[in-house]
Amino acid sequence: MGNSIANFYQRSEASAFLARFKSACQFSNIDCNFILSTDICHEEAKIHQAYNLNSPEFVEYLLNALSQANAALGKDVFRLEDWKCESQFDK
Repeated sequence: MGNSIANFYQRSEASAFLARFKSACQFSNIDCNFILSTDICHEEAKIHQAYNLNSPEFVEYLLNALSQANAALGKDVFRLEDWKCESQFDK
């Protein structure tokens, strides 16, 4: 999600977009936490290396979001074996 925000929004627009998440959490009485990252690297080889789906550690990192969602919900809603990671690079 982080890179999508960086690609489609100017800084002030991104801030307003993320503020809507905070408002939704407050309205729902949910204690929300977010970790967002963006990068501005334009070197395609570095990007492919950083987001390498052949790396078990990277796939584990991606699927960790589902494990954390299960922990937050207090039950196994997302079964990791039902998910697969895919990647698409768009210059």
